[in-house]
Amino acid sequence: MKRFTVHCSLYFVSSILSTVLLSTVLTGCGYHLVGSGSSLPGHIKKVGIPLTVNRTAEPGLEDVLTKAMIDEFNKDGRLKVVSNEEADAILYGEVISFQTVALSFEKGLVTVYRVVMRVDLKLEDLKEKKVIWEEKDMESTLRSDYKPTSDVSATRDAKDEAMRKACRDIAQDIISRIHEGF
Repeated sequence: MKRFTVHCSLYFVSSILSTVLLSTVLTGCGYHLVGSGSSLPGHIKKVGIPLTVNRTAEPGLEDVLTKAMIDEFNKDGRLKVVSNEEADAILYGEVISFQTVALSFEKGLVTVYRVVMRVDLKLEDLKEKKVIWEEKDMESTLRSDYKPTSDVSATRDAKDEAMRKACRDIAQDIISRIHEGF
């Protein structure tokens, strides 16, 4: 019985030491929870998000992406979305590509499409008058698929929902990259 107690005590002590060591290492290397910090300069508290430029033939895409960016920044809460005149920084976006790619076929007909969208982005510090983050050719990473049907209106609605999903995905990715410094 004594041997079991000594073994358990050593195991318990080594577990605690391992946890403390791991915590120290992670804290020391700058590790922090996603969404809890920012790599932006301290004076940037408010961001302006002007209407995204749409270089594609997809109508209304600029409105959908701009709304998604504003919504996601508001949900995130680390930067307040304000008018461009009140902002510390401006986030410029430009949709450079929007495609619906056929993924699967049945009897010669497309059964699933995927929305693939690419954007160029730039965050400009208005106080320092310099670009503090820029990303070219950012692509939506989540699967934004939809199934066409014989009902043209329902197919268009499904495509619009896939487009909104791709825009939300890009907006979430923007926030992560801006704050985490990627």
